[in-house]
Amino acid sequence: MNDAAKGQEFVGRLYELIAEYEASPASLSAESFGELYRRVVRVIDLSGESGSAAFALDSALFNVVSIEDIDRSDLRSVVSHALTIYHRYHADYGRGYEQAYRWCEQSRRQPIPDLSYVHTYLVPTLLKPGAAGGNIDVCLFLLEQLGQFENLENSPVWDDAQATELMAQEPGEIAYQLARRKVKYSADKLTKVPETLEQCLQKDRVFSKLHADHSEAMPVLAHLIMVYGYLDRDSWWSRFRRGVSGSMRGLVKRMAGDYVAYELTKRKGAYIVQVMLCVLILAGLALGLFGWSYRSSQRWTEINQDLDTAVNRLDEVSANRQHELETM
Repeated sequence: MNDAAKGQEFVGRLYELIAEYEASPASLSAESFGELYRRVVRVIDLSGESGSAAFALDSALFNVVSIEDIDRSDLRSVVSHALTIYHRYHADYGRGYEQAYRWCEQSRRQPIPDLSYVHTYLVPTLLKPGAAGGNIDVCLFLLEQLGQFENLENSPVWDDAQATELMAQEPGEIAYQLARRKVKYSADKLTKVPETLEQCLQKDRVFSKLHADHSEAMPVLAHLIMVYGYLDRDSWWSRFRRGVSGSMRGLVKRMAGDYVAYELTKRKGAYIVQVMLCVLILAGLALGLFGWSYRSSQRWTEINQDLDTAVNRLDEVSANRQHELETM
């Protein structure tokens, strides 16, 4: 089977899956959907090498996007726009085989450029609660596919020095940019290399706050944070040290101002001070526990001695009483 025939088959099967979803949203399988979608994207990439293959795939896409109302479901709408935009940029190459793309373009609510449409409609659609029948794995997959397309167009990705700027964005844009970075960079870079944007946000507990604040209003963002491994899973020592650090930073703020406190926490010396404070606090707790245990031990010894004295006294009184009875 040639690439054109494969493309027609995969496109047909993908839209059959979408039709099944529209009839029964709970039937949508993220694994099956993702596999078919990737195959269609792969065929689009290959069809760019052949004008006839690009034309055949455009025809296959036009047949499926035009036969039903493109806005019949959120999934159909996002997939139709995403695939036809991708085909236009990575298979057509100006050959004019963009009938499917033009059909979808006419249905847009606003006549805006493709990347703007991705940001203003497709991404927000995927991030709405209940999108794709509540299948957040499918939503996250499509979010990454949109990010992959934009990365291929050399659209700038937020770099590691822009954590503050990123946090000024809306939660939906934050989710999308995190997905773009996840697609572009390796997981080891994002979660293990110091001073990456993700490491900075995790250190400042931004991910924990986003997860808590948007678990219901934007479940895909909360799911993304969990799946990408950005949610804090600290040991008790890390939580304890962070608490000491926060107390120390608050004290410094009151004494020397916000800037000094911020700069201090960025220095290696601050880490040493934090560790020393933690050790001192733990040592104080240990000494307090030891002292309490020692005092408790002494008290129990005194109580036992008092009890022994009382028992001996009772025995003595009992013995005297018995002797009096015998002599009567």
